[in-house]
Amino acid sequence: MVPIAGMPLLHHHLNACWNSLRDEGLVEIDLMGFFPSSEFESFCEHATLKMGVPVKYLEEPKGGVGTAGGLVHYQSYLSGGLTLGHRHILLLIHGDVMCNFPFTEMIAAHEARQDNVGTVLCHQVERTTVQNYGCVVEDPKTHEVTTLYLASCTGISIQRHVSQFPISFIKTIVAPLC
Repeated sequence: MVPIAGMPLLHHHLNACWNSLRDEGLVEIDLMGFFPSSEFESFCEHATLKMGVPVKYLEEPKGGVGTAGGLVHYQSYLSGGLTLGHRHILLLIHGDVMCNFPFTEMIAAHEARQDNVGTVLCHQVERTTVQNYGCVVEDPKTHEVTTLYLASCTGISIQRHVSQFPISFIKTIVAPLC
């Protein structure tokens, strides 16, 4: 809830999402984090009234399970994804990142391939900082994610190739950043 330009950073993310996707049929926004849900009640109520769609907060399980752990914990709830018109899409955005999120471009890229399970927005970082993030290894020809290394989460498997972050250097492509 760090203020940027007089509003919480998360408020800017919700506005960007709403402004990009409201005409696509956006029906719900779910926030997920490790803070107690009571700290987000007022924020979610205000955002719901302003946007006209439910904004809900999902509290991650105790113990620092990270984003991947939260997704696994809420997997059945989130399995329908974001409803945009007739489509169900799940967009994962880290709330501590400031950028121009290319929501419509991400959805178009996702829908361009019928066999997509998900689409991840990534960013290249300096080799010296790569171990501070989750790391994505992709097939250079198809851009399919072949391995996902999690920086803060151990023993969690969402898809077929999720692993604990290794000690050695892997790649400089990290997710999800702008």
